[in-house]
Amino acid sequence: MRVLQSLRLAVVLSTAALAAACGGGGGGDTGSGTPSVPDVPISGLMPSAPTAGAVLYADAAVLRPMKDQYRWTYQGLVKWVGLYAPDTPYTNLVTQRGAGAGVQEQASNPFGMGPVSTGGLEPLVIEAGVVRQRLRASLLPGVSTDLLDFVELRSPVRQGEQYNVYDRRLADIGRDLDGDKRNDGFDVAIWVRVEGEEVLDLPDRSQVKTLKTILTMQLRPVYSSGKVANVDEVKQTTWYLPNVGIVKRQIDMPAENQVGIRKNIIEELRYWDGVDRGYGVAPPTDLVMPSGSKPLGAVLGVVGFESHAVVASEVNGELPSYGIALTHIDAVGKVVASRTYTSAELFGPNATAFGYETARLVRMGDELRIVAFGDGIVMRRLSSTGQQVLGASPVQLVKYVNDANETSPDWSTERQKFSFAATSDQIWLSWNATLRLPESNYKQVIRLRGFDGAGNPITSVQDVSPATVAGLSGASLAIQGNRLLVSWGILGDLPAWFYSVHDTANGQALAKYEVAGLKTDTWRYPQALSLEAGLGLWTVNKAGGVAAVRLNEGTYSLEQSTASYLDGQTLSTVGLGLKNLSSGMVLGGSPFLYVAYGENVNIYGQNEWFVSRVPAGVNQPAATPMQLLGRGLTKDSYPRYLMPMGNKVLVIGARPSGQLYSYLVWL
Repeated sequence: MRVLQSLRLAVVLSTAALAAACGGGGGGDTGSGTPSVPDVPISGLMPSAPTAGAVLYADAAVLRPMKDQYRWTYQGLVKWVGLYAPDTPYTNLVTQRGAGAGVQEQASNPFGMGPVSTGGLEPLVIEAGVVRQRLRASLLPGVSTDLLDFVELRSPVRQGEQYNVYDRRLADIGRDLDGDKRNDGFDVAIWVRVEGEEVLDLPDRSQVKTLKTILTMQLRPVYSSGKVANVDEVKQTTWYLPNVGIVKRQIDMPAENQVGIRKNIIEELRYWDGVDRGYGVAPPTDLVMPSGSKPLGAVLGVVGFESHAVVASEVNGELPSYGIALTHIDAVGKVVASRTYTSAELFGPNATAFGYETARLVRMGDELRIVAFGDGIVMRRLSSTGQQVLGASPVQLVKYVNDANETSPDWSTERQKFSFAATSDQIWLSWNATLRLPESNYKQVIRLRGFDGAGNPITSVQDVSPATVAGLSGASLAIQGNRLLVSWGILGDLPAWFYSVHDTANGQALAKYEVAGLKTDTWRYPQALSLEAGLGLWTVNKAGGVAAVRLNEGTYSLEQSTASYLDGQTLSTVGLGLKNLSSGMVLGGSPFLYVAYGENVNIYGQNEWFVSRVPAGVNQPAATPMQLLGRGLTKDSYPRYLMPMGNKVLVIGARPSGQLYSYLVWL
């Protein structure tokens, strides 16, 4: 498609050159007689090629992906130079269709000029390491057809290398430009030069290393008298991102039929649909339920696999105790199947009403585990899609005692305050218990225990927090290797936040610290994070920051100072233009942390949200900046959950109506 765009530029440039050569009055009349313009083989405009430098890419194909059904969506803006006129935005969709050994590209609106006919255009191919496309057409109005062999990139791609595309003098263009009744000519030269690598900040991705090339097209009228006119020029700068293709183009060109007026056009990639890979943010997809299924209610959690995800939610219109819906979502965010489970289906006909608002869903190897609070804390095995119950019966992990005459010290009344984390063969559960003391006083404590995949205890019960008459927050858990991080807070008039690190072999605490200086009126309490190598904490600043900090590998103390941590310098939204942060979340991963956050941007209920990532390795600098992966505008809603799924992040949100939707953010 780029060769057709170059042809269109040639037509625009020649029209402008004709108008300028005729004093702005158009293309001139047809002359008579034999033209006197010397017919030489080259234009004299082509610059000498510089000596090619270092190899930047061994294979040019990595910069120009080609496959049937690939689609790139660009947003462009036309700016006028020398003319007072409003900027004109436009959208350009480029689609590839398989054609022989290559692809045929169709652009819907290149440069904002409308679609281009593909007549006479051969497929875009890679031949002997050369990305090229051939077209037999007329470069200038009224001139006979010619073969344009457009070399876009050549392997290996070298710094400063020049590709000479076209270099000719057209002795007779069929027009008299200077009024001497004799036809005049044109010199035409087209070449591409590899400028080198450049780091860009794009609308949906920051700090990307691209390859920059500049296509130059020059035309010069040549009169029958032997005189030559000034050179008119078009420059098209193109930036390529490996494995994605063209991510940005900027064109400086003369305006059609307007002498002295130029246009500056910028196109930037917003979304690439590469079938099984992509770039940017996919259009939102409402989670449309299969026929006969009940609509989904509030989301309780999301679990991601490499090829799909499972969303746990309440059932719309039903009490939480009625049941829970598990919805299987495919790799592009569409609903495959959904099943509603009642308490009897999950936990047997004699089960009491379970509070499904407390349900937790977690991946364990190639299966799921659902844990809910009812007659204690109970677990059930499920298939990876959540559509099938596995095992003969549920497993009670923690017994619930609610009897005034019961002497058990484990009288748990905190129905919603339990958390768990899992590996491929272990489950770790924390819960808040109320202890009844002999003098009829009560204290709360956070407890911890490890289980195998079948729900059998593998450790004794550990008291994580001290027993206190003050209220306790629920705990947050994260596992990395053979270490478990537990974060919790003491509530009340003098709130304080703590974390402890435990050995997963026996549950014993290896270290315990207070997060000193964390102001509860500014920061929410820290959540546990699993990093690529090690453990960490994250929190959201109510005034506009998201912060995360690693723990030292040996002592498990905070790696950064408390002041640095509280200022959000280790993982900061500073520099991304945030003004009023209203929601945020951080998700540990390998080798990145994924961050979603929202910002109120106007008074009309439109909110801008972002998904970013930051390297999670322990050797990363303390102030490693976040890399933007995607952004979007939603009305009265933000992302509520995000879950890595192979080469993308699934984002789940809810509209004010309660309708759930998904976005895919490609990595």
